[in-house]
Amino acid sequence: MSSNQLDKKSEAWSALFSEPMSELVKRYTASVFFDKRLWLADITGSLAHAEMLEAQKIIGASDLADIQRGMAQIRSEIESGGFEWKLDLEDVHLNIEARLTQLVGDAGKRLHTGRSRNDQVATDVRLWLRGEIDALAALLVDMQKALVDVAAQNTATVMPGFTHLQVAQPVSFAHHLLAYVEMFARDAERLADVRKRCNRLPLGAAAYAMTSPALKRLPRHERPHRLDLLGAVLITSATMTLLLALSWGGTHYPWASAPIGGLVALSLLLWLAFAWRLRTAQEPLIPLDILANKVVRMGTIAAGFGMGTFIGLTIYLPIYFESVMGLSAASSGLGLLPLTVGTVMGATLSGRAMTRLTHYKRVPVIGLSVALVGVALLAWQAGRMPLVPFCALLALISLGLGTMLPVATVSIQNAVLPHQLGTATGAANFFRQIGGALIVAIFGAIVLGGIGGAGPGLSHESIRLDGVDRDTMVRLFQYVFAATCLGFACALGFLLRMEELPLRSGAAQAAKAPAVD
Repeated sequence: MSSNQLDKKSEAWSALFSEPMSELVKRYTASVFFDKRLWLADITGSLAHAEMLEAQKIIGASDLADIQRGMAQIRSEIESGGFEWKLDLEDVHLNIEARLTQLVGDAGKRLHTGRSRNDQVATDVRLWLRGEIDALAALLVDMQKALVDVAAQNTATVMPGFTHLQVAQPVSFAHHLLAYVEMFARDAERLADVRKRCNRLPLGAAAYAMTSPALKRLPRHERPHRLDLLGAVLITSATMTLLLALSWGGTHYPWASAPIGGLVALSLLLWLAFAWRLRTAQEPLIPLDILANKVVRMGTIAAGFGMGTFIGLTIYLPIYFESVMGLSAASSGLGLLPLTVGTVMGATLSGRAMTRLTHYKRVPVIGLSVALVGVALLAWQAGRMPLVPFCALLALISLGLGTMLPVATVSIQNAVLPHQLGTATGAANFFRQIGGALIVAIFGAIVLGGIGGAGPGLSHESIRLDGVDRDTMVRLFQYVFAATCLGFACALGFLLRMEELPLRSGAAQAAKAPAVD
């Protein structure tokens, strides 16, 4: 008689029922005929578990050798189709364990030591999914190669294009096929992301079950949090009023008009009310200890001057390209590419450098200094510098400015407590945007107000339609570039005043992938 208890799995319910289990019930509870596809993952995971048991001296080297030998035979039997899948053993795991015990005896029984069935199932499913994802990824590559080959043969083949189920502009068949190549590339990226998630296993359930009762007995020191609704209303109203004044000033109304003055006064009163609320609220919208943090203050102001000035340049440089250099609207838009590309490159390089340098502020200090000199050259040579050197200088300026962005953001996050990260980052971004709006308004006052005074209807379009002479625009943009120098100088000054604290591990990780607004 067999000593393997798994051979008597069908008798497991004999103590509860006087009759044998119905075949219908067996089939209803069994999963072996669809989860047997997990056999390779189950064997792979079991072998890894056996190696762990042997490394921890839980089983001997001879048991490990027997388990490896038995699993090799089981694999051969399954691949050749000679393995017998038994309904009575319910699933792929029991079938393989039962066969292993038949082949190697007690060593097979010891394989389940130290793991639950839940852990085994979770591991098997994820290993199987990883294998399927790898197979799909390879098939996607083959499909892309085939499409590229066919596209190369049909570059001159014309086919009708379609949009909204209607015939549109003709396109080449190669173009049509390459669109699918790009779509499959995105599918491959999604599969790669899913594969990463497959490496996460819920193996902490047992620890949670054991520790949860003890944790529940610990004293709780918590209080309910309340949203400062009054503070939210005040800061929202103050911001909207200020932005409205900045938007209408010089365009819909003169800057010195009563409507603009009234809006500015109302915004000032609302900001004062918000400041009062911060000091009196039991739980203010922005905690005072965050606002009192010198690193947060200096970093926010530095980023506000830097990004605000950058935004102002991106808004008004197209006017310079059109009115001074004589470019078309489309070419003026393309002229902004050096600004964008340079900023992204600078932010990326500076973020990577933060994780390797002790004095990480040196990179943005040098970068802002270079940007400051570059803008000074723009102001000196306004109207005289050819397009190519002008764009090259813009790229250098944006590269230098970009080095400041991750340093300011990560320094702020590094200077506050972990639970304050979200609040500090949000507050810094908010006030940075407010500073940007103010600087854009200053640039607008220089450009729009300097061509004949402010009044209703004055806008970028009116500049082009009214035909403002080139010499006037050159003079105005000398002032704009000078204001840019001042903005960068302020950013540099506040950055120098920001304390350079050692980076925590979380902040160092954040610096590796800086985000550029």
